[in-house]
Amino acid sequence: MARRGTGAGVLRERVTIQRKVVTRDGYGAEGVAWQDVATVWARVEVVKGREGPESRQMDVMASHRVAMRYRTDVDETMRLLWRGRVLNIVALIPDERRRYLVVLAEEHVM
Repeated sequence: MARRGTGAGVLRERVTIQRKVVTRDGYGAEGVAWQDVATVWARVEVVKGREGPESRQMDVMASHRVAMRYRTDVDETMRLLWRGRVLNIVALIPDERRRYLVVLAEEHVM
């Protein structure tokens, strides 16, 4: 990861991590809201393709690769906000030293 330039100097984008919160109204109907967990510095790359075994990553479709400092409070049920865009988390890939976390995400188009 470090050889691709994941050091703190290249984490130049602000990304907000959000978690889904299910709510119920007075009639019992469910609603979904998104709650901010944290806003972090990250590197965001538009990839629009598959991550394959040649890069030691899972074979998943992703439109963005987001690198941030390692966190334990992020999972695949969450999403990221970046420049007003919604990125649904597809996969999480920590580096071997657990210094950085790479998030593969698909952009949600409204």
